[in-house]
Amino acid sequence: MENILTKLREVMTGDEVVNTVLEMVKIPSYPGIEGQETETAKYVHEIFKKEGIPSEVYEVVDGRCNVVARLKGKGVGKNILLTGHLDTVPLYDMEDGLNPKIENGNIIGRGTVDMKGPLACMVLSMAALKRAGIELDGDVVFAGVIDEENKSEGTIELLKKGLDVQAAIVGEPSELNICVGHRGLEWFEFFFKGKTVHGGKQEEGINAIKNAMKFIQVLEEEVIPKLKDNYHPIIGASSMNYGYIKGGLQPSTVAGECLLK
Repeated sequence: MENILTKLREVMTGDEVVNTVLEMVKIPSYPGIEGQETETAKYVHEIFKKEGIPSEVYEVVDGRCNVVARLKGKGVGKNILLTGHLDTVPLYDMEDGLNPKIENGNIIGRGTVDMKGPLACMVLSMAALKRAGIELDGDVVFAGVIDEENKSEGTIELLKKGLDVQAAIVGEPSELNICVGHRGLEWFEFFFKGKTVHGGKQEEGINAIKNAMKFIQVLEEEVIPKLKDNYHPIIGASSMNYGYIKGGLQPSTVAGECLLK
């Protein structure tokens, strides 16, 4: 192992990794940008192309593209996937987020940690293996995917295409802790349709807010207790949260609609 690490250090410098992160951060890939992640995907593709590693950029939805590359191994071992998302959150109050800088040994810029830094490390680790002429027993596959911050459409499309891998490393920030499991996240929207009438004639209407309340009560009594029983030794039990509810038009009118998220 030490011999392999020595060879890799001979062909890849820390400065090259840092410069690649800086260049990736300069490329905007947040919502509102045309194609959003596509320019970042093309940048990654060009690195692989330069290193002689087969790579593909393909559209997933609305001009937004994944980038996938494969470094072939000897074909006698398991294949591993290195993956992460190309999109970032918006700049918000980060005025200079697309002009990254180095302060006290840290790169400051939008998406540096989540997760263009990890992506750059994954891409260049494959480049280092190729440069050093190190052939692993199995393949190393890279996938830069779109839309992690919303619906994860990039990963869903990746799975639909099929992946011949037996393990995966996801570069999400974890303070360098190795996380072997994740509960995941699923968002639900429930829409309740009632009948709007004046508040003085409530018996003629159907109050959608009341129906939403009844639904929540059923969840509290019959569903949430079962979540606690489904306990995983590493990641614990699942949880459920009501984060948004909106219904009705005004206090004097029976609510004809209600939305729960």
